[in-house]
Amino acid sequence: MNSLLIAIQLLTIFPIRTKFNFSARDFSASLAYFPLVGLLIGLSCAAVNILLGRFLPDAVISIIIVLFMAFITGGMHSDGLADTVDGLGSTRSSEKMLEIMKDSRIGTMGVSGLFGSLALKSALIYSMPADFRNTSIILAMVISRWSMTLPLTFFNYARNDGKAKIFFENASKTNFALSTIVALGIIVFYYFRPNGIYLVIIGAAASYLTAFYINKKIKGITGDTLGAINEIVEIVSFTLIYTLIR
Repeated sequence: MNSLLIAIQLLTIFPIRTKFNFSARDFSASLAYFPLVGLLIGLSCAAVNILLGRFLPDAVISIIIVLFMAFITGGMHSDGLADTVDGLGSTRSSEKMLEIMKDSRIGTMGVSGLFGSLALKSALIYSMPADFRNTSIILAMVISRWSMTLPLTFFNYARNDGKAKIFFENASKTNFALSTIVALGIIVFYYFRPNGIYLVIIGAAASYLTAFYINKKIKGITGDTLGAINEIVEIVSFTLIYTLIR
């Protein structure tokens, strides 16, 4: 239970408050619950789609859903994407890139990356068939949250401190495997087709290749870059889902 609470606290703004003392094992085990938190986020977004579907046009609803995704996560992943684009886009040394990412101010590159992400996700959700829109949102949220467990497990942390450090230090291949099983279970439940496996394979490839590129630039992964990976995998997932159901 502690591990689930950690995952919810990390990935959402849901008011989970506990007085428990979390152990290193709890932080490690929390990775297995990342897909479940993705499911929770996806179901919340699907509820918004259902509630507004009777009153607003699809184009408007799609934008609201994407904004709600950012809201329900406290804007953490969007902020991480903007900071990452600012840092990597500077073409400076790895130390300077890390310094730029830590700056709370967002530059032109970051704004462009953030706007592009929001626009692409809105357009893709709008393009989904109405009877499959909720399923596509749930699948994308599950895959993107699961995708963060891959760099957490197989790459090193780039900073000496930070909120994400404890997760990198305690991540294990066992809990990555458990996270993968949970993600597959959810995908099979909502999309019981052979094509469903492509979502996991392509999501993993997008996550790994993005992490590999970032690792080459700044000699590791940070909390910001994890957020960027989540946003990129969301876009890749929506694009692949749209392609598969056409």
